[in-house]
Amino acid sequence: MLRGLAVMGMILANASAAMSYDNKAQVYATLSHEHWNGLHLADTVFPAFLMMMGVAIPTSLDRDKRGVGPGAVGLRITRRCVRLFVIGFLLSNLHWLAHMATADWRFWGVLQRIGIVYGICALIFLKSGIRAWVATATVLLVAYWPLILLPQPDGQSTDLRVRGLNLAGWADRATLGAGNHIYVAGPQGYDPEGLLGTLPAIAQGVTDAMPSVGSSDKSFILNGERIEARDGICRSSDGTLAGCDLDMTTALRNIVGMTGIDIADASHMASGAPARFLGFDDVTGSVVVGRFADLAWLGREGVPKGVWRHGRRVGSD
Repeated sequence: MLRGLAVMGMILANASAAMSYDNKAQVYATLSHEHWNGLHLADTVFPAFLMMMGVAIPTSLDRDKRGVGPGAVGLRITRRCVRLFVIGFLLSNLHWLAHMATADWRFWGVLQRIGIVYGICALIFLKSGIRAWVATATVLLVAYWPLILLPQPDGQSTDLRVRGLNLAGWADRATLGAGNHIYVAGPQGYDPEGLLGTLPAIAQGVTDAMPSVGSSDKSFILNGERIEARDGICRSSDGTLAGCDLDMTTALRNIVGMTGIDIADASHMASGAPARFLGFDDVTGSVVVGRFADLAWLGREGVPKGVWRHGRRVGSD
C-alpha cells in the first residue's frame, strides 16, 4: 500500500513540476518541492521509497541466504546495486543519449542514490548486528550536521538559506560541476542527489519503526536476535539499544510533561499540524463543523479512553 501511495505521489509531483516549469501553470504548493528550506508533501515521496527499501532488506536477505554463503549474498547485493545505478543513469540521461552533441549528462539521480543506499545498508545488515546499525545511523546524522556547516574550500560563504552554498554543494561542483554534470550548474551549483547528501539517506535506510509499537507482544526477532521492549526502549539480549517503542499518545504525554507545553497546543501538533502539512486540514485534523469526526478521547493522564473514526466509535479502553 505504501509503495502504491509513494508511486502516486511521485507521479503527482513530477506532473506538477512539468506543468509549473514547462507550461507556467499554477499548481498546488504541496505537490511541488519546497524551494530549499522547507517541507512539502512532494518532499516526502523519496524518503518513503528509502524507508520501504530499508524495511524490505531483512526479508530479501533472509531469502537470499538460503543455501548459500555470505559471499554469494554479497555478490547479489553488489549486482543489484550496480543494476539500480546503471538503470538510473540511463533514465536520467535519455535526453543526452538522444542529443549527445548538444546536451550534458548527469551522473547522480534518484535511482542512483537508491542503489547506493541499498548496497551499503544491505551489506551493513549482512555483516553486522543491531549495535552497528545504531552506531552507523547515529554517526552519520551527528557528523552530517557540523559537516554541512564547514567553510567551503572555494571561498564562498556557507549559508544554509541559499541552495548550493554549503559543503555538500561544493563537493558536487568540485567533482562533476566543471563539465555541468550536476543537476544545477554554475558557481552555486549543486545536485539534490549528490555525494554528501547520500549520507543521511543511508542513516534513514538502516532505521525504521519497531514491530512492538501498538502491540501487546513486546518481544520480537530482528536479524536473528531477540529484542525486548520495556519502558519504551527496545534492547537486544546483551542490553544493546535497538530502537524505541513509542506511540503517538505516549509522545503527546512526554512533550507535555517534559516541556510544560499546553495540552491544547500539543494536541494540535499531533493532529492539526500534520493534517495541514499533508493538505487534508480542510477535512480532518480539528473539531470543526463539516469535517470528519476523527477523534481520540484521552483521560486525565493522557491515557486513551476511546477512538472515533468518521463519527463511529472504533476503540475504547
